Amino acid sequence: MPYTGIRVTSMSNLKVLAMSILISVGGAAQASFEMMMFVEGNRIVRYDPENRVQLGSFGAGELGTYSGAQIAADPTNHGVVAALNGDGTIRRFNAFTGRYLGALSVGVNPFYGNGPMRFEVLNNGNFLIAGYVGGGLEQVSRIYSGTTGAQLADMSPFGGAYWALDSVQGSDGNIYTLNRITNAGTSTFYTFCYTSSGTYLGATGLGTSSDASRFRAIGRSGNRILITGNVQYAAVTHANGPFQAATPVGWSSWSSAGMTGDIVWSHSRNYLHEVYNNSGSYVNRVNYYDPGINYMGQGAIDLPYTTSLGSMTIITAPEPGTMAALAAGVGLLIRKRKKK
Repeated sequence: MPYTGIRVTSMSNLKVLAMSILISVGGAAQASFEMMMFVEGNRIVRYDPENRVQLGSFGAGELGTYSGAQIAADPTNHGVVAALNGDGTIRRFNAFTGRYLGALSVGVNPFYGNGPMRFEVLNNGNFLIAGYVGGGLEQVSRIYSGTTGAQLADMSPFGGAYWALDSVQGSDGNIYTLNRITNAGTSTFYTFCYTSSGTYLGATGLGTSSDASRFRAIGRSGNRILITGNVQYAAVTHANGPFQAATPVGWSSWSSAGMTGDIVWSHSRNYLHEVYNNSGSYVNRVNYYDPGINYMGQGAIDLPYTTSLGSMTIITAPEPGTMAALAAGVGLLIRKRKKK
């Protein structure tokens, strides 16, 4: 059975735990209750988006065979992050201590190009994965068991022509995939809607474009779905469920040369990761999307990393009182250990 809690086994682990807690509560009223994580090569880096503080890294040498793993917070085990590697294995870590918790294979070894495209842990513990399979001839979205790794559903209701670019679970529990079909240089985009077990419910049309990257990423946004693509095009949003009307999103981006990455939801807003290659030195930016005003780009953060960051996820920390009490308790435990 995977370990999901925090177990302190040494003085060094106690100090790491105490430091991470105290950093989390630092800044008093301006303390952040959100911790971002990004894949950087073959490790995971942590970042506080409110206080704009780097919080170290973990997983170096433990993420698997290939670089560029996809990561996701586990909604069934708070504080646990899962990393899907191109070798077809999912590895779990405690996001706060960095402790390795175990692995599970989903039997896709390897994904074509050694890089699954998107990965999410569903609210029932199963895995939602979008990636290339079949020698790169298919781009699919599938559900795998969170306990055995067995494939449970292949969400391809109209065959392989409708490529699954990205996927997400909405607040209604349904699964939404961003799909594209291309004919004679024109790409048509859809959001396909499925039950949490993979049964097709219907689609929402997103329009056509001569650019196959017009849309690239899909994410949950409160009780709506948010879709973004190449930055010069802005984004669209629609309500949960199939057969919805897509609404354009107001957009402010710092460069038309940037590429959009993952979309994550936390509290009452989305974070969108963008990467810009500035002559070999990368600029990573996180934009806010506020669904209340339907606008992307409020209070953007330039991240202190010059490599091209990959997959992003976010974990919400406990409230300030809980964190302070836990920090005090850990400090007392450290002092007791020293007296022994």
